[in-house]
Amino acid sequence: ITDESVSKLDLKVGDDICAMVKAFSVILALE
Repeated sequence: ITDESVSKLDLKVGDDICAMVKAFSVILALE
């Protein structure tokens, strides 16, 4: 595993978490 692939993986995980947080924020705002 190269450092580049690790950094890309970290970015992907971060994007997924960010998307989840945004989705929760929208759900909470609608209630």
